[in-house]
Amino acid sequence: MRNYDLTFSVSDVSSIFKIDKETIKKCSYHFRDYLSKTANPEKGKERIFAPSDICTLNYILYYWEDNPDFEYIKYGLNANEHFEEPFSNILTEIVPIFRKFDDNEIDTNIWLIGGEFDDIKLFELGEAYKSAGDKLSELAQKEEQIFVASVYPIIYNYRHATELLIKSVLHNHEETHDLLKLYKKFKKYLLDRFSYTPSRWIEKLIEAFNDFDPYGTTFRYGVKINNDEMVVDFNHIKRVMNLFSQLIIAIKKQQ
Repeated sequence: MRNYDLTFSVSDVSSIFKIDKETIKKCSYHFRDYLSKTANPEKGKERIFAPSDICTLNYILYYWEDNPDFEYIKYGLNANEHFEEPFSNILTEIVPIFRKFDDNEIDTNIWLIGGEFDDIKLFELGEAYKSAGDKLSELAQKEEQIFVASVYPIIYNYRHATELLIKSVLHNHEETHDLLKLYKKFKKYLLDRFSYTPSRWIEKLIEAFNDFDPYGTTFRYGVKINNDEMVVDFNHIKRVMNLFSQLIIAIKKQQ
């Protein structure tokens, strides 16, 4: 089981630092004022270390010897040196990219997934991929030289956004990435429900994605395109995607 709750036992800490458990316990006792309360619990309870404790222990163990200079180590801890490099680098090694939510962990650099945040609508997700395509496109155009590897993620985001936006309209869509198949159902739905026939520019958008990336793998994995060299106009594809997004929004307001 991955350590997503970020709690570390004595065995975990021993494994991280490759040091015996007794030394960990000694460090925890002598420097208990610098560790979380769970690192020195009541008798009979298991020691549990937090990520901040790992930084602290990393600093302590760096200066640990047969006869440690406790005052010297405490001087550094009082100056918060254990939360600076290189001692804080240990967190990169032990903290997973996903972790359980903590009420105290509110930061602009984090977001929540799962639980009550697991109910993401296809429309919202499609719009998010489109927005990601827009932002990547803007960044790429600021570069002096645009590389193919930069172009593919942009097109993939737009292509996937198109697929998700179509699926957001079709209540009973197939679990497929075949854009042409999805578009045929989308087109029929618009005709039956609104007596509306999609404009030619919409079909050209779908046809282009289908010709070059019919199953969503070409720009996702860099699959070879067996065609002549082609031009990708960032501004044009952004305009078309904006129009498509506006169409989907209008449709969903009428559903």
